[in-house]
Amino acid sequence: MKTVEEVLTSWGAVYVALFLPAVLLLANFVFGKCFVSEALSRAQHSPQCVHTRSRIVGRAHVALVALSFVWQFYVVMFVARVRVVGGNDSTYACNPAFFLWDVVDSLPWLGDVHADLLFQCSASDIAYLVSVTLFASLYAACVFSVPQLSHSDPVGEGASAQASAVSHCRQCDADVFQKDHHCYFICNCVGKRNKRVFILCLIAGVVNLSYLLYNYMVWVLTEGDALTNLGALLVLSLDAFLVSLLCFQVLLWRRGWSTREFLKTRRRNKESFCRSARRLLF
Repeated sequence: MKTVEEVLTSWGAVYVALFLPAVLLLANFVFGKCFVSEALSRAQHSPQCVHTRSRIVGRAHVALVALSFVWQFYVVMFVARVRVVGGNDSTYACNPAFFLWDVVDSLPWLGDVHADLLFQCSASDIAYLVSVTLFASLYAACVFSVPQLSHSDPVGEGASAQASAVSHCRQCDADVFQKDHHCYFICNCVGKRNKRVFILCLIAGVVNLSYLLYNYMVWVLTEGDALTNLGALLVLSLDAFLVSLLCFQVLLWRRGWSTREFLKTRRRNKESFCRSARRLLF
């Protein structure tokens, strides 16, 4: 009986109580019919309540990226920055999460809010917070963007004369104006309406993840545990993926091609990877 009491009153039980609802909400977003997934389908002119494999895979990517933002914020703001040279001495200083918790904890009078701690920032704190905020904001903008067309949407002057201006996306089950490709990373199509935001999101992601590797990789290699090392490996892999995707998009833009046109030409000519890369580069 005492063991049960110890388990129920331990910090582990507190963490489970805090994070289990969030995990269930993410699972409902991926596999269920939560209001966010249904609102996304409605806004993007896709059939509601249709759980195709591509849609589940895309939403799973979004859920994983959302968890990665939480994980990197926790590691940087609560663990790593107090242990690196030039970092902050306190986990409470320049920490928006702690400030929000302090505000909630001090309601309704707000008498004990330590607002001064929020402004005790080092240069590395500001650089990290700006980079992660930009990346998260642009990623959310890509996920919630609407490149799909409704039946009443005009597609632009002269577009009706272009046979390939509007394409049907099988993954979204909707029409997209000047479709570039369907991206599982953002669980959305990339077309004329959101191509610029998508490129900015890639740039922000490369800046954010490269800064993490530059500023904290030495600490990870010297003091990090197995879980932190695994996280650093995932950051390195995702950074390499985003750099490759950004370079690919820049090369396509330089040639005036879309991803869809490039892949169609490759399939039609039965090109190897090396030949396709040579055509793209030279």
